[in-house]
Amino acid sequence: MSTCGKNGSIVVGLNSKGWKEGLCYLSPENLASSNYTTITNEANVGIHTKNDWANNTNKRECPLNQAVIKYENDGSSIACASPQKLEQKFSNNDCHTMWFDAGNNGFDGSVMEDWAPSAYKGLVSNDYYIAGIASGNGKIKGLLSCRKN
Repeated sequence: MSTCGKNGSIVVGLNSKGWKEGLCYLSPENLASSNYTTITNEANVGIHTKNDWANNTNKRECPLNQAVIKYENDGSSIACASPQKLEQKFSNNDCHTMWFDAGNNGFDGSVMEDWAPSAYKGLVSNDYYIAGIASGNGKIKGLLSCRKN
């Protein structure tokens, strides 16, 4: 499992080639990386959006108030964690799907170096977090981006 869950960091960017290179960010929410939930099925799908946010894909979605800190490159599982401080909560209802299977979404090359050359990338902005991933044919195709409080 590819990981960002060291020192409270979260996954903020993924690529379409299924490579291990995701993009991590040391979150000010200081996530509890040693106490996380592993998701291997679609049981949580729709808890953030109340609907199927990525039709015709396999989805893995974090429980409420948790962000993705680890993921399988084929999208078969994710690990999610909550902020360590109880007063720091994530929004659970201002979410949207970001597709990056046919082009970059949120990544324009101007913010940082290209962490996965020749792959399409999905990147959330600083005021969002990744609450889920969508995959198909063994590759991650999209992500569920939710606004932080």
